[in-house]
Amino acid sequence: MKAVFFLGWAPPRRWEDPVTWRPRGCNEITDYLVNATMDLEAYWTRQLQDIPADGCNIICHSDGGARIGGCSAAAYIVEARVEKDGVFTAIVLAVGGLYMDCLVSSFLAEAIALEECASCARRLIELGSRTKRREL
Repeated sequence: MKAVFFLGWAPPRRWEDPVTWRPRGCNEITDYLVNATMDLEAYWTRQLQDIPADGCNIICHSDGGARIGGCSAAAYIVEARVEKDGVFTAIVLAVGGLYMDCLVSSFLAEAIALEECASCARRLIELGSRTKRREL
């Protein structure tokens, strides 16, 4: 994630650490996407929106998993959290899944998911930075 900060981008509200690990219950959607990716047996991505022009925090959710049948998958969600009048709104920017037709450890699948998610977030931030420069 440090590469994102080297682009000159920083969230409007800083936290002590840009990566936080949350309880499993907070990750039900990406867990569902991992299972759906294994069912689909394909790599897929969808960019739903660009980064909002006004300040936001980027939140990344990622998960990985494996099935006894011999396949694995990684999935992620990248969202923006925008504050307006003291109320935070979550906007889903992109989602994706990576199917692996071989069995890998859950730890490796989760590491791959985190890398895919961070790469997607970086692409979105780079795209947003280029758009802002063109507007100036």
